[in-house]
Amino acid sequence: MVAAKKPKASDKQAIGKKVVNILKKRYKGSVPKNDRPVLETILYGICLEDATNDDAVKGYDKLLASFHDLNEIRVSSVAELEPAFGEQELAPWKALRIRSVLRFIFETYYAFEFEVLRRNTLDQAQKMLTKIEHLSPFVRLFTLQAVLGSHLVPVDSRMMKAAVWLGFVDPADKDEKAASELKSAVRKADVDQFCHLLRCLANDESLTWAFDEDAKESAEFDLLTAPDRLSELFTRKKPRKKAKKKVVKKVAKKAAKKKATKKKTAKKAAKKVAKKPAKKAKKKR
Repeated sequence: MVAAKKPKASDKQAIGKKVVNILKKRYKGSVPKNDRPVLETILYGICLEDATNDDAVKGYDKLLASFHDLNEIRVSSVAELEPAFGEQELAPWKALRIRSVLRFIFETYYAFEFEVLRRNTLDQAQKMLTKIEHLSPFVRLFTLQAVLGSHLVPVDSRMMKAAVWLGFVDPADKDEKAASELKSAVRKADVDQFCHLLRCLANDESLTWAFDEDAKESAEFDLLTAPDRLSELFTRKKPRKKAKKKVVKKVAKKAAKKKATKKKTAKKAAKKVAKKPAKKAKKKR
C-alpha cells in the first residue's frame, strides 16, 4: 500500500474540526469537567485510563467509599483495591498505581495534598510526576493538562487505536509521541472536547471491531479521508463469524457405523464357524 502523505498543520486542524462535528452528532452530552484538587485529579486519571467516563466515575467513587480515608487506601494491598475497578482489564495496574501515588505523596509531603504542582512550570511539573513509580504517560499528561491547562492531548491505548484509524497518528508512535502529534491537529481551547469525543469513539463497542479489522488490511490510514470514513463507519455492520462445521460429530458417526459393520461381520463369521462342525456330525451318523 502507498503511504499516505502527511498533511500540513492547517489541514490537520480543519479535518479535526470536521471529525469533531461528526462525533458530536453521535455522542451527545456535555464534556465532563474536572475541578478536583491535584492529588484527586491524578487518582481520577488512573481510573479514567482505558475506560469510559461513566466507568471512571464509578470506579473513583467506589474506591473512596470502600475505605475510611486515603491513608487506609495507601496501606491496603493491591488485591484489596482491585474490586473498586470491577471487571476492567487494567484493574490490577490501576490498583497498583493508586497505591504508588498515595505512598509517594505521603512519604514526600507527610500529607495527602499535592497542590504544590500548580505552582511549577510545565517542565518542572513533568519532572515531579515522573518521580512517581508506575505512573503511566496518559495519567501524567491528563494531570498536566487538567491542572496547569497546558496544551497537551492525553491519549490512552484505546484512544490511540481510534486516532491511528482516523489517521491522526502513525501506528508505530508511542503514547507520548502520539499526544505530541495530536497537538498540531487540536487547538488548545478544543482539547477537552476532542479528547472526550475521541474517548467515546474509542470505547464504542459497536464500532471498535473495525479498528482492528481494518488495520489488518491497511498499514496506514489517510487523514484526509477520515471524515468520510468515519461517516461510513457509523453505517457498517460487524461481519458475522462463520459457524464452524461440526466435523467432530461427523467423524464420530462414521466411526460408530464402522463399529456396527464390524460387529455384524463378526457375528456372521461366528455363525458360519458354528454350523460347520454340526454338519460333519450328521454325516457320521
